[in-house]
Amino acid sequence: MQASAAIGGGATATGDISPWMRVLLFSVGWILVLIGVAGLVLPGIQGILTIAVGLALLSVVSGAIHRWIQRGLQRWPSLLEKMETFRSKIRRRLGRNL
Repeated sequence: MQASAAIGGGATATGDISPWMRVLLFSVGWILVLIGVAGLVLPGIQGILTIAVGLALLSVVSGAIHRWIQRGLQRWPSLLEKMETFRSKIRRRLGRNL
């Protein structure tokens, strides 16, 4: 657990994201997860990739989802590191655009 906390910086501190941006990210994240689930059975949609992007967006605004992703990806540290890198890029862009 120490390695994942060092990679991700622990639980998310959502105080720096405005409430309207949190609602937007939460909505877009769940829409992408639902599209990804549909993409698992429909041709032409990358289901797993869409679910991963949706969960990454949700992990920015929800500490619980971030911890769930960290626990779920402990077996695959390289995948966890890529997810955390993507998540930190999202947070950097949000901080720059707010």
